[in-house]
Amino acid sequence: MPEPVKEGVLFVTIADKALDMKNVSSVKIKILSASVYHKDKEYWTTVSDEDVVIDLLQLKADDVEKIYGNKSLPEGEFSQVKLKVADVKVTVNGKEQDAFLPSGELKMQVPVVVEADRQSLVTIDFVADESLHVTGDGKIIFAPVIHARSKKDIVFSEQPKGVRVSKETPVKAAMLSMNDKGELGAEKLDVKKDWTIEGNKVVERKPAEKTRIELPHPTTSAEKSAAMKEAVVEIAEGEKKVVVIQDKK
Repeated sequence: MPEPVKEGVLFVTIADKALDMKNVSSVKIKILSASVYHKDKEYWTTVSDEDVVIDLLQLKADDVEKIYGNKSLPEGEFSQVKLKVADVKVTVNGKEQDAFLPSGELKMQVPVVVEADRQSLVTIDFVADESLHVTGDGKIIFAPVIHARSKKDIVFSEQPKGVRVSKETPVKAAMLSMNDKGELGAEKLDVKKDWTIEGNKVVERKPAEKTRIELPHPTTSAEKSAAMKEAVVEIAEGEKKVVVIQDKK
């Protein structure tokens, strides 16, 4: 008879260690599923596929981790963790609004070790203050910055609103960021660029269109004012020209 498969339990928790954000009181994200990839047997195993909405800032306030799911798995090494998420809602100055998520699939190259008759853990720690970006036209982008931590031989300490880890053996940690293409890796969304959202993509805003109007001399103040609201204006002043730069309306 074949020997029974030895198993351990893998937990997936969600956390947030962001800094304080004065005007943001809530960052809610819906977790759709979590799965891990078996390194040797090359297949994905779902740890949980329950839809759960988590307020990241509440986790920070309570200083706890939220158990999203757990599953008994055969002992061995899993090389990737995949989290599917959706519907990010951010409350700014008391008003809730939708945030754009470049990709709802967060695939992380983080090794997870499952040992027989022991508990293992992977924590997906969202750094909310580094994940939020406001576009030039006032929209919000949530491009996740994640500190993923893998641990084994863990013991939980139950808390009223979540859990804390009271014993652990670290396995691996990785800092991952999402770029404008929705890829999770070392490259962050470049905050120096002026972004906007077109359809289901994050794109860099194009410079405002310009046009040129030449007015004869002499020109009345009213004519100058009207033209300056419309375009780049060149006004002939004797032998010189006065150039005023204005965005086209």
